[in-house]
Amino acid sequence: QTPPFFIPDRSAIDPIVYARQYIGSQASKDLISREDWELMYKRMACSLIIMCEANVDWPADDGVRLMPSTTEEWLLTQEVFGQMLKEVSLRFVVLPKDLMDIADRVAFV
Repeated sequence: QTPPFFIPDRSAIDPIVYARQYIGSQASKDLISREDWELMYKRMACSLIIMCEANVDWPADDGVRLMPSTTEEWLLTQEVFGQMLKEVSLRFVVLPKDLMDIADRVAFV
C-alpha cells in the first residue's frame, strides 16, 4: 500500500538548478523543455514544496549531490533554487535556517 505522503530531500528541479548555477541559463532551459520535466512539474505543482534556508551547518557530503566549497556558493545555491521555483511558477515556503530543533521543523510543516 502506498503511504498518503512522502518527504523527499531531492526533487526534479534540483538538476535544473545545478545546471543553471554551474553550466548556464541555456542548460537549465534545455532541461525545462524536456517532456519528462513537464510530467514532474505537474506532480510538483500539486505538492507542498519546502525550501530549507541555507544554514552553513547543515550541508553534509552524501556522495550524491554537489557540495558547496564556500559559504557564498551555498548561499548562491539557495538563491538560484528560489529563482528557479519562481521562474517556473512553483509555490514554495522557506523553512528558516534558525529552526534547528526537529520538533519545531515538524510543527512548521
